[in-house]
Amino acid sequence: MIVNRFFLGNILFAILFAGACKSIPIEQKEISGMEKVSEEEMSRRFLHHRKLMHDCFEKYMEYSSFQDSNSRVTSETVANFNSLFLDNANVYNDYLWKPKMVSAKVYADEVYIYHKLKGLKVDFEENVLNRFYSLKLESMSPTVDGTDISYNTFRYVFRAKKGMYSILNLDNEVLNYDEPIEYELDFVFYVSSKDNWAKIMDILPAEGKL
Repeated sequence: MIVNRFFLGNILFAILFAGACKSIPIEQKEISGMEKVSEEEMSRRFLHHRKLMHDCFEKYMEYSSFQDSNSRVTSETVANFNSLFLDNANVYNDYLWKPKMVSAKVYADEVYIYHKLKGLKVDFEENVLNRFYSLKLESMSPTVDGTDISYNTFRYVFRAKKGMYSILNLDNEVLNYDEPIEYELDFVFYVSSKDNWAKIMDILPAEGKL
């Protein structure tokens, strides 16, 4: 059972607007199917993009604990986590008492500092990976990087629930919970057809409907 953050007392944290948290200044525009990428071609690409995002998210589920085989945080586990992100990606720091947006590298570095002995215990909604294979192009509202004249780079948003069992309080002490604290997050993927990879551009607190 995942319990909601708001049931843990009078804890206030800011919900940041997704528009204020873009990690790279790219010009994006909606794909209509009648512009540079045909509807048929975009549908074909999306099947592959969906697989790339699935594989990236599967690694995120594994690497977000930061644990090695001995359940310790190491420079290697930090590097594995960072490899999933664009260089200037921002993430919602979900292990803080008062969550906030930070760079992905800062997030990882602070796990190394404050959670080195045990890493993070995390939880994800059941069958979340299977959801990738039921995604429909029309429901994903992809945008294309307008600076890419070959139209090979795309942006998608995937919403998922994540639970955290360990929280760092205001005194930098780790508090452990028997039940995970739930966050609903928007994972912004940046997908390159040319380079055949998907990376995480941002992780934002979910806001409204996708």
